[in-house]
Amino acid sequence: YLSDPVRACTDVGAATVSGISDDDGDSDNDGPIVVHVTHNYVSPEELAATAREYREAAQRGDPQGAYNLGVCYLNGEGVEHNDNEAVRWLQQAAAANLPLAQAGLGNCFANGRGVPAKDWGEAFRWWSLAADQGVAIAQTGVGNCYANGFGVEKDFVQAALWWNKASEKVVSDEEARLGKAVVNGGIPCAVDPYFLFAG
Repeated sequence: YLSDPVRACTDVGAATVSGISDDDGDSDNDGPIVVHVTHNYVSPEELAATAREYREAAQRGDPQGAYNLGVCYLNGEGVEHNDNEAVRWLQQAAAANLPLAQAGLGNCFANGRGVPAKDWGEAFRWWSLAADQGVAIAQTGVGNCYANGFGVEKDFVQAALWWNKASEKVVSDEEARLGKAVVNGGIPCAVDPYFLFAG
């Protein structure tokens, strides 16, 4: 089994994981923990155990645990795929101002996943909160909203500004994992998936 504090993700490549305790017992790590895991090395039992650890952290009020659990539900990693549960945990993390959770909620509202219906106003609101904190996937979403008049008045100057901000960043592995959650849900993306990964 992958021993604590290492957490698994099923994406090929590296994933940055934070919000877990280091030697001094606090949850503010001195640096990211990078985990290299592929589908070939992570059993369903290990994924389920990791999801349980995320749930325990989330139930203690840890925003990173809530975010991780939400993405597990979006991707069906270690738990059965459930968009409603994903949104529940993403909302908890987003309320604690975790920018990737805010970006994830934007994706859910844009695609009508785990929410009553697509809501571009809510997608724009959540993406804007994350975009202001430098999340490239959210900056792209804000740019797409401005370009198409989704949830906001069309403004090509603002669209170009946000797309330019996003293009200056390298999309992190965690943002790519979040984008994967949108595509994997079996619901077509409201926004071209290429833009979710542009960076």
